[in-house]
Amino acid sequence: MKYYVSIPNKPESIYSISDIINHIKLKPKTRRRVTIVLTEIFENINHHSSAKNIKLSIRKRSNRVSILLIFNTKNFEVLIQKIKNPRIYFSNHDKRYRGLGVRMCHNISSSIMYKYSNRCVKILIFIDD
Repeated sequence: MKYYVSIPNKPESIYSISDIINHIKLKPKTRRRVTIVLTEIFENINHHSSAKNIKLSIRKRSNRVSILLIFNTKNFEVLIQKIKNPRIYFSNHDKRYRGLGVRMCHNISSSIMYKYSNRCVKILIFIDD
């Protein structure tokens, strides 16, 4: 089973992502993990990147879910720093701790891979079912 969509990089797009996840046949524990990882990574893309749209592919094969996010951005270094090597810190600007969600994504995913070429970012996430 595979879903492929292009969604605008807007906060309200999270509802479309949630609808897609709910249409995939997953075990409840896996659905929670996919939801947590995908919404956290999407929130970081939305908050830290200059992308206008995000291409999203979700595929379920046997005992593994693969998630691919593709988008163009000019500030890959800032975004990838937040996602690839999350560090937990207190943000005076936001008045809260930052980095906890991405750290959690790394802990509950089987793997997260990143590729950047010509302003195009690809994030591939695997979650075992």
